[in-house]
Amino acid sequence: SVCNISDRVIMMQLKSSPFNINLVQVYAPTSQSSEEDIETFYSQVEIATKTFQDKNINIILGDLNAKVGEGRDEDVIGPYGLGKRNDRGDVLVEFCKDNQMCIMNTYFKLPKRRLYTWTHPAHTAHNLIRNQIDFIIIKKRFRNAIKYTKTYPGADVGSDHNLLVSYIRVRLKKIINRNKTNRPNLEIIEESKENISNLLQTKISNIEPKEEVNEQWVSFKNVIQESTPDLKQAVRKKKTW
Repeated sequence: SVCNISDRVIMMQLKSSPFNINLVQVYAPTSQSSEEDIETFYSQVEIATKTFQDKNINIILGDLNAKVGEGRDEDVIGPYGLGKRNDRGDVLVEFCKDNQMCIMNTYFKLPKRRLYTWTHPAHTAHNLIRNQIDFIIIKKRFRNAIKYTKTYPGADVGSDHNLLVSYIRVRLKKIINRNKTNRPNLEIIEESKENISNLLQTKISNIEPKEEVNEQWVSFKNVIQESTPDLKQAVRKKKTW
């Protein structure tokens, strides 16, 4: 299922067991945006992650327009970030701390060409301007499910962003919806038919006439239910092979 939170936040839920997987795709306001826009954005992201929080794996991914920089920061940032943190990076880190989440593309030791996600328009061979502003973020509880995260520069698309990929391994059970239909065991019904018929005739003949039709119907219904307890067990069971 897909839930459109806003023009910057959208969530897709993948049904599975024992956990559903919620992919929250985001596009954060740029550094030129107002503080109000930033607060609104992170409120929307929080709504997306907490709406289906129980028994769910929440993964935030996309362009956060923030630089978290190098250096470990508690469990939020690993030792392999890139560049220097900016103000928007501070906001992102605080959001992750408040929601017990980890920024996973700072956790894997890779060449810098596999870390940067965005190239500045003014970038040249003599003036390298590359930053890490796209992230894949997951709850601390499921951090070990992500085996690696890295970028693939040079994707066949006109973009200043690199493709960011995570390999995730989660043990899930496939959900199979089956409409169970109880088929009566005709052998049991056949064996009980004569006894039930005799019992019904006896009890029906003893029913006192009622003035109200509904009362008469209730009397008949009770007699039938009391006379056929064996039919409740007359369900064909699946053979064990």
